[in-house]
Amino acid sequence: MNWKLLKKIWDLIRGKKKDPDPVKPEPVEPDKPVSNRFLWKPVAEGGGPLVILLPNKYKGKVTGCHITDATGSIIEKGKFAGDVHNGERVHYRFSKHGAAYGQNLTVVAVLPDGDVTWHIPDGANRVEK
Repeated sequence: MNWKLLKKIWDLIRGKKKDPDPVKPEPVEPDKPVSNRFLWKPVAEGGGPLVILLPNKYKGKVTGCHITDATGSIIEKGKFAGDVHNGERVHYRFSKHGAAYGQNLTVVAVLPDGDVTWHIPDGANRVEK
């Protein structure tokens, strides 16, 4: 809310002062696009380690994200890194590049009403679903 503009309007209504410098309306920001696509990004921007972006529909619901191997053993738990960028998707960061995790992986998003999984054939390759 633009309090400066509201104060000017209030002062004008009460006749306190004339408006020699009208406030220009702030530009309306277009709605941010959201994405309901999963992304395994083996090398993050700037060469950083793996980042996983979960679909926007899990924003505010997911309580964790981890990678399992073919036997179902947890390899690593991700660290939550925000949910306002890249289509407002939930971001989890990991300690290594995707290739270091090998092949035949599963990403698990932990949700209160049941986990959601995505298969990653080769950790070195970008996967978008």
